[in-house]
Amino acid sequence: MGEYYSAAYCCHPLGQVQRAQSSLDAAVGTYQQALEITAAPGRPAMPAAGIVFIGMGEVACHVLGKLGAANRTEAVTRARQLGLIP
Repeated sequence: MGEYYSAAYCCHPLGQVQRAQSSLDAAVGTYQQALEITAAPGRPAMPAAGIVFIGMGEVACHVLGKLGAANRTEAVTRARQLGLIP
């Protein structure tokens, strides 16, 4: 169980660096790899997946922050329609 936490914990700072460098695709890829370990389909997500979901949320916020106000409103509206945000 500790190795899953270690994998997720190590991926988070890497994803943050990638996000800071505006390598958003790389950051998402890093977080997706961590999710494959901690929240594989067909199994319940492990507590260690929490930090990975935080990282994915940071990438989403970064993208929304870069959008203009009109595009940001459209993005939030569409995310709500999909049930991704309340």
